[in-house]
Parts: sequence; structure tokens; C-alpha cells
Amino acid sequence: MKQRRKNIILGILFLMALACYSLILKTWFHSPEPKTNWCPPHPEGFSHVIYSETSLRLEGPFSYLFDGHRTYVLNLTQYETDLPYLQSYSCETIIEYGDYCQKLVNKPLLILAIRSQPENFHKRAALRETWAQQQEIMGFLIKPLFLIAATTNVKHMILVVEEAKNFNDILQWDFPESPAHLSLKERCLLEWLFLYCSTVDFIYKGDDTSFVNVGAIIKYLRESPDSQVTVHGNIQTESNVLRYGRRRISYVLFPYHKYPFFPAAGALIMPQSAITPLFEVSNWIPVFPFDDVYFGLLGLAANISYHHDDRFYVFGMKDVVWLYKEALVVCRMAPEKLKDVWQALQQNSTCVIRE
Repeated sequence: MKQRRKNIILGILFLMALACYSLILKTWFHSPEPKTNWCPPHPEGFSHVIYSETSLRLEGPFSYLFDGHRTYVLNLTQYETDLPYLQSYSCETIIEYGDYCQKLVNKPLLILAIRSQPENFHKRAALRETWAQQQEIMGFLIKPLFLIAATTNVKHMILVVEEAKNFNDILQWDFPESPAHLSLKERCLLEWLFLYCSTVDFIYKGDDTSFVNVGAIIKYLRESPDSQVTVHGNIQTESNVLRYGRRRISYVLFPYHKYPFFPAAGALIMPQSAITPLFEVSNWIPVFPFDDVYFGLLGLAANISYHHDDRFYVFGMKDVVWLYKEALVVCRMAPEKLKDVWQALQQNSTCVIRE
């Protein structure tokens, strides 16, 4: 009789422990992946608005993000343990301009925020010779701004200072330049925009390896009815989470199979209205190690809507001039090729550009 009672008590305790364990797993590490979440790939030439239906809830170190289908739970304590520098860094500038966004005339301002590295002098030179020039196009004021971090190469640091004096187009922070720190450029740019550049109308953000058709972008912004309330780019809607390779992320940090929406390759156009909400949530959301996904998490938390357009060519494009005329952005281009494309466009050529 005593043995039977003991077995019953042990069974009850086991069931209680199992229930608690399941609850912990559900809260900490698991979010259901309903099959109804699948979205078809964007058809060729597709352009449409993707509305966000997020709700952000904060409980202690946990951020709960709901996108209408999935709930993403981000544990700040875990991110501080695994990625301490990304979470603890406080944005400190080496080179900045307090009056950079000051408008001398009442015209819309488009900043071309271009991620670069200290040693990429030839790439910045090629961009200044082509599309990254301070100018006025179709009533818009255009100002380039290169986003750079620090390096241990003293010579490069000195040359960057001289370059900044000559061109007044470099914003540099003191964290080490590294692919692992690209997300810090996202966070620090948002902080800088919030503090010093709230009058800007639009921000293009991309890399120094891209061709940007500034005239086409301005035409696009003028013709898009949602240009002032949405973030524009090549929006990834069902991107797989990887556990291997360069883009791997641990299950402990991100226990999900799909990422939330994000602009691919970090190439995007952001309106003024997005600056404040994105900056505010950046104070709560852990800094994710992949900059494009990090922006997507911030966008989800800030209830940002996206406009997808295939003319953000982030995965390659046929090498024909008329396509460059229609393109908004073409990623991954060497400096000499970029200048070649630029010259062909200026000549109004219809031929295939040489390799």
C-alpha cells in the first residue's frame, strides 16, 4: 500500500515537472511555425506594399515580437552573454558634422548613406566620380555620407581624416571595422539621424560596391504614393535561418526557422517618418549579428511597413544599359565596372557594357 502511494506521488511529481519543463521550453526557446505562413516568391517585375501587423511586448530581458503569424522571443541576457560587444557598445564618433543636414533652401533632402571601410579609398573615389555627388536633381538636394568604423592601421586612419576634410562626407565611429560589426552601423546611423538629422526627407542606405541610379530613385519617390510612410527595398519575406556557414546563428539565440521581413543586402530607402520609431526600439531590441536581419527586427518592433520592388537588384542583373537606366540599385560592382556603366549611361548607349 505504501509503495503504491509512493508511486502515485512520484508520478504526480513527474507530470508536474514535465509540464513546467514544457512551459519553459515554449517560453524561452520555441515559437510555433504554422504552415499557413508560406508566401510565394516575388514574380518578375513585382512591386507591392507589405504591411506590418506587429505588436511589441517587453517583459524583463525578453522582447516579444508578433508579425501576425509568428511570435519571436528575443532574450537580451542571452545576447549579452553570446555577443557582449554588440550589446554594450555606445556609439562614439571620431568624425561627424553637426550641421550636415542643415537645409539652405526649402527642398527635399536625400542622404546617400554608404557603408564603407577605411581602406576603401579607391571605391569612395569611384563613387564620388559617378553617383555619390552633392548635387540637385529634379528638385531634390542630394548629399552622400560614407559610414566608416575604425582600424588599427594608423596610416589609414590619418588618410581618412584628410579625406573627410577634403570632402566633408564621412561619418566615422570608434568601433573596429569588421563584418561582425555591421549591425552597429545600423544602430549608430539611426542614433545619429535621430539626434542630428531629423530634417532629412529620405535616406538611401547601401554599400560602396553598389551602383545607385539616383535620378531613378527620385522619380520612384515622386511617383510612389507610399514613399513617405514605408521602407523600400528588395524585401525578403520567407528567408531561412541557417545553422551553418557564414550566416549561421545558434538555436539558443534565435530558435526559429524563418526570419521576419527585411530588405535584402542592406539596400533600402527609408523615409523621415521611420527614423524616430526605429531609433526608439533600437534601445530595447538586442543587436542581431546580421545587419539586414537586425533592421528587419527593428522594423517589426517599430511597426514599419515595406514596399518591395524588383528594381533593387541585390542578386545580380543582366549587363545591359537599358536595365541600368530602369534599375534603382545594382549591388556588387567593382569600381572600374561602375565607372564604365556610368559613362555608358551618360552616352545614352543601348549596347551591352563590356566586361
